[in-house]
Amino acid sequence: GWNRLIRVDYHGSKEVPTGTCHAILKAAGIK
Repeated sequence: GWNRLIRVDYHGSKEVPTGTCHAILKAAGIK
């Protein structure tokens, strides 16, 4: 689920593009 996405984002936040970060945060906010 999205929990895994958040976890991956925290692990490699610097490697993930800002757009992807916002997309994950937005998805987390919606859910």
